[in-house]
Amino acid sequence: MSDAGRTVAAGPLDSDQLRAVLHDRGIELPVTWRDSTGSTQDDALAALRDGAGHGSLFGAERQTQGRGRRGRRWLGTPGGLAFSLVLREVASLGRFWPVLAASVGVARAVQTATRVAAQIKWPNDLVIGGRKLGGLLVETHGPDAVVGVGLNVNDAPSIVRGLPAVSIAEIAGGRIDRATLLAELLPAILAALGATNAARAAVYAEWVERSAVHGRQVVVAEGDARRAGRVVGFGPAGELLLRSDSGEQVTIVAGDVSLHLEPDLRI
Repeated sequence: MSDAGRTVAAGPLDSDQLRAVLHDRGIELPVTWRDSTGSTQDDALAALRDGAGHGSLFGAERQTQGRGRRGRRWLGTPGGLAFSLVLREVASLGRFWPVLAASVGVARAVQTATRVAAQIKWPNDLVIGGRKLGGLLVETHGPDAVVGVGLNVNDAPSIVRGLPAVSIAEIAGGRIDRATLLAELLPAILAALGATNAARAAVYAEWVERSAVHGRQVVVAEGDARRAGRVVGFGPAGELLLRSDSGEQVTIVAGDVSLHLEPDLRI
């Protein structure tokens, strides 16, 4: 196990502690970390509108109104990480790029820090063996955006929207120092988001490689409508390419559907 799991700081995180840990890594970012807040996403969006700089971090030990994709409630647990980052000039890179790149950054950092290899379940979940490890939420504001990240670090709820959940600590075999993990997460997320040319192509390729659904039979649901088929690939902008049971290939646009794995139909 890496340094993230060797020395575990006790108690809640705070802004001063996190600034010190980041400073030791040569990372200078504005940090606001609260014991409790309504939503880190709302905090970051308000700060974005007030002029906060790229990479400004807003996090909390507890959210009373945390939310996920499509307005769903985010159920965090003590010992987890819930934070949001202000991102400048990223929406122009494509509708799906911020969540694609951020999910790769999170997966890279978790693996570097803890040797735990997470998969990405389209469009915005992190999973291990079909169990939910975390999720991301991106909200745009003109050319800018806020990316929210929720991770089960040392504990996990038993079930999240019908999926069993898992924590990093359970897979790693020991409790994780959250401040050290966060110091890995932030630069990895920002580096993936800022990738250009060959590096950007590498981020996309890793996103495909880490897919939990590529080549699998799935059911895609949007409202009352459901499509069953096999995921045969992804479009250049992150679209899901689904071959239906009738043989028709359908392109599913990011952000418009929810996807549910059918483990017994794996091929």
